[in-house]
Amino acid sequence: SSYFLDTWGRKASIMLGSAIFTAACFIQGGANSVAQMCLGRLIAGCSIGLLSAVVALYQSEVAPPGLRGGLTSLYQFMITFGILVAAAVDV
Repeated sequence: SSYFLDTWGRKASIMLGSAIFTAACFIQGGANSVAQMCLGRLIAGCSIGLLSAVVALYQSEVAPPGLRGGLTSLYQFMITFGILVAAAVDV
């Protein structure tokens, strides 16, 4: 993700990660085999890896100084909460 941040900047990296994630969703949605599903999951995982680093950094840079810590903590909390909900639904 540092390559994209240094070369493309914050906003362009977020847009690239979102476009890659959208493409991965289409691949998974139209998958006709396990291999296509795995490819879609791999691509989605790479885009989530990029976005999880870039969004937190961008958010902390853009937020007002008094809200930076709270917003960044809330962002991480909501990601963890989403993982908890996904695990609960899977049971």
